Amino acid sequence: MNYSKESRSERLNPFFSIWTKPRQTLRQVIDENNSKFIFLLLLLAGYSAVLVSVIDTNSNETLGVWSIVIGGLIAGPLIALFGNLLGAGLSVWIGRIFKGTSTFEEMFRALLAGQIPQIWMIPVLLLWIFLSPSSYFTVSIDEYSGGDLVLNLILSSILSVVSVWTFVVQSKAIGEAHGFSAWKGAAVIFIPLVIIAIIGLLFIISAVFS
Repeated sequence: MNYSKESRSERLNPFFSIWTKPRQTLRQVIDENNSKFIFLLLLLAGYSAVLVSVIDTNSNETLGVWSIVIGGLIAGPLIALFGNLLGAGLSVWIGRIFKGTSTFEEMFRALLAGQIPQIWMIPVLLLWIFLSPSSYFTVSIDEYSGGDLVLNLILSSILSVVSVWTFVVQSKAIGEAHGFSAWKGAAVIFIPLVIIAIIGLLFIISAVFS
């Protein structure tokens, strides 16, 4: 996507501009190749992923709240690194179907930048954990108090909205890196999911009728 000379020279703060100028923000991150900023994104994106992954899992009973909160800072970047390496490889490969031109390094940076909206959930998730751990970790809704239920519904709704926008931005990220539309970017995300679903369905059918 081509921007005017004025827009290209505009210096953006990716943490804020991702909400209003996603493609311009993504292009800036892709082109700059700022290793310190990429590491910061790995840290924060991985930490957010860890916090989200333990919602409704009762993991506080086995690991403890502080182990999750502090341990996530250590495990998160490793999880994010592995996930984004795999995601970048798949996105580059599948994107070739649509004549995409991204390199692996460009796609890696684009996918990380595409997770910035989810990073904004970190303070919300931490507040949720410490203010109402019962509604954060409890699996069964029957165990909620009235206040826990209301808080869970509100914060889960916020998380859902941010997750949807993150998907939209990720689609734009793949599209921007490859030089095609966000719709094709979304297709790049869905194709491996469909393949995995088909393989899983075939495995289940095979197991049932074997």
